[in-house]
Amino acid sequence: MGTYLATGVVQSIRIPKEEKVKLETMKDALGLKVDLGKFDFIENDNWYIWEIKDSVLEDKTFVPFLKQQFRYYDPSKVNELDQLASMSAQEIKNFAKEQPIIKGTYCFQFVKNLIDWEYVDDIRYHTVDVYYNMLCFFIDGKIIMECYNDILHYFEELIRLQKKEYPIATCVKVMITS
Repeated sequence: MGTYLATGVVQSIRIPKEEKVKLETMKDALGLKVDLGKFDFIENDNWYIWEIKDSVLEDKTFVPFLKQQFRYYDPSKVNELDQLASMSAQEIKNFAKEQPIIKGTYCFQFVKNLIDWEYVDDIRYHTVDVYYNMLCFFIDGKIIMECYNDILHYFEELIRLQKKEYPIATCVKVMITS
């Protein structure tokens, strides 16, 4: 175990209701980082929750988007993603949760409870803890420093540049696991 760089599509977002910020203010701030239109909103007694819509994972551009990321990163693994093309959204989520050794690939896995914070006002003073579950397509190297926030947001923006060709690119988050 350790801390790794995780890059993937956000599967769900949770914000504790105990935060002393209005829901609309949180949505506005979060919407600058992730396209909330691609998520269904639900809430319970303790959490505000956004879950990625099935239609986003079942969109015909999802697998080509993943393949393009691997062409930039590790072209030898591109064909391992073909099996996702015929899966429903629920099957994709279940597949990501299987142990990598079982499914025969290390390039697509579920990572839960990654914690980040988002600014929720213009003066960058008040932050809100945000909990992400992700369908990760890259999990790399042990991270030994804790000052990566700006570069990780830069990576996200680079990936989002592909949003016209791959709409799911607006749902990508790059984070460090623990």
